[in-house]
Amino acid sequence: MKTWIFQGNPTKFNVDDYLLQNDYIWWSIRQEHFVNDINLDDEVFIWRSDGENKGSGGVVARTKVVTLPQEYTNDEESSKYWYEDVSGNSYLAVELEVLEVDEVHGINRLELQEHEMLSDLLILRLRQNTNYLVADEHASFLRQLWYSRVPVNPEEIDTRFPLVTSVEEVIENMKRFEKDVEQFDKLYKQISSFQQWYYIHEEQLLAPSKFIGYRGMKGHMYIDKDAIAWTDGRATVKHLKQWFVPTVNPLLRKYVEQNLDGRTRKDYTVNILKSEVDAIDNVYSQETGDYSLPLLQPSGRIREYNFYSDELKAGVIFEHLVNNETHRWLDINVLGIADGSTKGRSSANILYYLGMKADYRGIFQGEELSDMIQVLKIKGESYSEAVRLLKLLDDTELDRSIDSDLEAEQAEEGNGIEGHVKYYYGKRYERDSKNRKLAIKKHGLNCYACGFNFEEVYGERGKDFIEVHHIKPLSTLGEAVEINPDTDLVPLCANCHRMVHRRKNDVLSVDELNRTINIKKIF
Repeated sequence: MKTWIFQGNPTKFNVDDYLLQNDYIWWSIRQEHFVNDINLDDEVFIWRSDGENKGSGGVVARTKVVTLPQEYTNDEESSKYWYEDVSGNSYLAVELEVLEVDEVHGINRLELQEHEMLSDLLILRLRQNTNYLVADEHASFLRQLWYSRVPVNPEEIDTRFPLVTSVEEVIENMKRFEKDVEQFDKLYKQISSFQQWYYIHEEQLLAPSKFIGYRGMKGHMYIDKDAIAWTDGRATVKHLKQWFVPTVNPLLRKYVEQNLDGRTRKDYTVNILKSEVDAIDNVYSQETGDYSLPLLQPSGRIREYNFYSDELKAGVIFEHLVNNETHRWLDINVLGIADGSTKGRSSANILYYLGMKADYRGIFQGEELSDMIQVLKIKGESYSEAVRLLKLLDDTELDRSIDSDLEAEQAEEGNGIEGHVKYYYGKRYERDSKNRKLAIKKHGLNCYACGFNFEEVYGERGKDFIEVHHIKPLSTLGEAVEINPDTDLVPLCANCHRMVHRRKNDVLSVDELNRTINIKKIF
C-alpha cells in the first residue's frame, strides 16, 4: 500500500462540503506520471490549501482508492461544489472512499513545518501540484499524527489497522519490532506488560501479539496510545491462531526469558509456528549444563567477518552472549564506531557469520567466561571458531602455556647467557611472561614474518606457542626500559627468530627478514 497526498484549492472548489456530504468522491490526477503507481486500497490524505486564509492549509481528510485512474466527466452532482462552470469537463481521476474528516483542525501545515520527521514533506516545498507520493519514512508519522487527534469508531478500527494476511507480513512486523524496541525506550519499557509472545525459529524473531497482528505497525505508533486507540490484543491473538500454537517447552521459555532480560509476566505465553513445532522440539530438547543452545545458522559472509581483528570479534561474542548487549551497543562500544552510523550491522555480521542469531543474545548471562568456553567446547566442532576467539579473552590457559614455554627455554639454555649483558636485556624483555602474553593477545599466534602457526602444523602440542621478538636493535637495550608490547614486540616462529638473532652484532630487523623471505619466494 502506498500513501498519497491529493491537494485541493478552496478558492476554486468547496473542499469541505464535498468531503462532508459524500461517502465517495472523485479527485483529479494532474501528475499523470503517477497513473501506473496508484493502486486499489492506497491511502490518500486530502490536503486543503491555504486559499485566501493564510496559514490554514493542511490535511483535512483521510481516504482510500477504490478505482484505478480513469477518464471522469463532471456531472451535475459534482459540478455544484465548483465555484466556476466545469460541467461536462473530462479529466483523469480516481474514486476515493472517505474514511475520516476533520475540516476544522486536521493537521495544519505550520505544524508540519516544525515536525522533526515531516518538515521536509514535498508538498511543503513544492506547493503547486495536485498529487504527491508520500515517502515511506513520512507516511507512518503522518498517519500517527492523524490517528492521534481524529477519533475513530471502534467498529471501524480495521480501516486504520487491518489485520495481517500472511506469515510474511508477520515476519516483517517482527523484524520491525526487533529494531524499534532498541530505538524507542518507551517500547522497551513495555516488554514486561506483554502476555502473548510469538517466536519464529527459522528467522530467530520474537515479538508480542498486538505489534505483529496489525499490518504495518511501527514502534513510534505503538507507543502513542491515542494513535492506537481501539486496537485489541485479543483480536490479534485470535487472528494469529491460524498460523501459531502455544507451547510449554521449558527450554524455549528459558530462552525467551533470557532474551527479554527476565522482564516477562508470570502468566506469559509463548506461541510458535505450527510448521516449526517439530524443529523447535528438536532444538530445544537437550541442555548443556543449564543452557539450551539454539541451532547455529552461519551466514557464510566471510568478508565482513574478516574485517575486524580476532580480539574485537571475541569482545563482540562475549558482550552479546554474556552481557546481553545489543548489536548497536556492540558497534559503538566494542568495535569503536562512535557515531553509531552502522546501526549494529557490523557486529551482527560477526555474530551471523558464526551462526549466532538473535536467540544467542544473553544466553550465558551472568556466567564466567571459562564456563561459557567449556559449554561451547562440549557442544562440538561447530563452536570451535567461537571457542578459539573467546580463549583470547581467557588469560588462564595462555598464562600456563607461556610459563611452561619460558621454563623450557631457560632449562634448554642453562646459564649460557651469562656474560652477554646486551643479549640478556633483549631476551629478558622477550621472555617476560606479561610482555609475551600482551604481545600474543595483540598480534596473535602467527609468525609476523612468514605466517607459520605452530598449532596448524603440530596440533595440540603447538597450541598457544609462538616466540616473541623485540623489534628494536638489542644494542639499544643496555639498560632496562619500559616496553610497549603493542609496538615493541612481535610474534616470530623459532626459525625466523633464530635468523634475526643469528649474528649478534648484525641483528636483522623484521622488515629486512621479510624482504629476504619475499625475495626467495620470487626466485
